[in-house]
Amino acid sequence: MRELVCLLNAMRLKCEYQWKQHCQIAKSTGVPEAQISAIAAGDITGDMWSTEEKALLAFLDAVIGGPEVDDEIFSEAKSHFPDQVLVEVVTLQVRDTMNAAW
Repeated sequence: MRELVCLLNAMRLKCEYQWKQHCQIAKSTGVPEAQISAIAAGDITGDMWSTEEKALLAFLDAVIGGPEVDDEIFSEAKSHFPDQVLVEVVTLQVRDTMNAAW
């Protein structure tokens, strides 16, 4: 899940270095090529995603698009993940945004 978050963030931020790094990590941790390709194409709702993955990716996408996350997206993410995970997703996104800016 962490690598999906990193990949979506890299793609949305258009950070080529981060994308390349996390593609390799994702592959080594078992993320299917179809999912990596789907993120590259901007598809975070297709059939290759589990319900949990869709909820997490939609949440991250809303965080990136901010400044607020729609209540329905937030509720769906909370139904699958504890607060700690959602805070970590936001923290990763902020960190990666700062890194991409440098």
